[in-house]
Amino acid sequence: MEQQSLGNRFGSIWDTYECGERTRLENELANLYKAPDSLVVSSGMAAITCVLLDLMTNHNLYLSDEKTYGYFEINNLIESVFNKLFPMNPVNKKIKIIEPIVNEPGMTINLNNLTDLDETNALIIDNSLFSSSVPWPEWRKRARGKLFVIESLPKYLTHKVSGGVIIGEKDLLESLRQTARKIGVLLSRQASEKILNEDFKTHNRRLERLKDNADVFANKLRDIRPDLVVQTPHDLAAGAGLIRAKSSLVFVYYPNDQQLDREFSDWAKNTSRLLDNRPMVRAGYGWNKTYGRAYGNNQLNTSKGQKYLRFSIGLENKDIIEQMAVHLRRYPNDK
Repeated sequence: MEQQSLGNRFGSIWDTYECGERTRLENELANLYKAPDSLVVSSGMAAITCVLLDLMTNHNLYLSDEKTYGYFEINNLIESVFNKLFPMNPVNKKIKIIEPIVNEPGMTINLNNLTDLDETNALIIDNSLFSSSVPWPEWRKRARGKLFVIESLPKYLTHKVSGGVIIGEKDLLESLRQTARKIGVLLSRQASEKILNEDFKTHNRRLERLKDNADVFANKLRDIRPDLVVQTPHDLAAGAGLIRAKSSLVFVYYPNDQQLDREFSDWAKNTSRLLDNRPMVRAGYGWNKTYGRAYGNNQLNTSKGQKYLRFSIGLENKDIIEQMAVHLRRYPNDK
């Protein structure tokens, strides 16, 4: 078991307890982030759940009543589960959850402007939009007390498995590891084996190309559709106070907050087969191919009409990326 826990033996004593492949993966992730330690679990939402459960049950902390997270999945988890299990407490032992970039255009929280971290006992940063382009030391210098950085494994690192990663100090993550074992959310050995050393070796190069392709797509789209607002990864990073951060996402919307024309629905149906170099319609980001999604009212593909488009730019050649942007000339007005 000692060799398993060190990651020196890749068999499994008990898959949900100790697994050498999972330890190897956690060591690689900690090195990628330049962080003390990491923990991998079955999904990004499992990571958030595990951190909250551990802090609330083992450290007697409570969620802050200030809402600094925005995406509906986290909202639903907190409002329908944690607020019922752990009602707000006036005692000043607070957990703050921050999404520097919410999955909605213009929704950024500048970490440099946070003024109440001295009153925060634990800080959870949902970092999925930027991945390890923001190293641990940069997060750490902004935090007070306990700090956890969370992201989803399928974003930027691998598309072979679903999983979540938590980055933090060794002593805090060891407590989390015990909680993850108890609730059965540790990443399985079979899933751990599918994430290869090659994924780590190519990670930074892929992330740089995704960011460059996103700039190419955005610049071309701005040229041909000046009536639309096009928000680039650089815009998102600047809004969060993380200038060097990289991403593959481009948001597109009207400046007056009007709903996007319903012709987008027809456009979306026709793009799903990647005909004529048009972006496919699918959720996710950081993938090899470019995908587009329509959002409305902070929900995905709502029938009430879309507010904005989110494009996850892929690894295609730059001429293909430009052709995808040109395809949008026909949306929604041009015939």
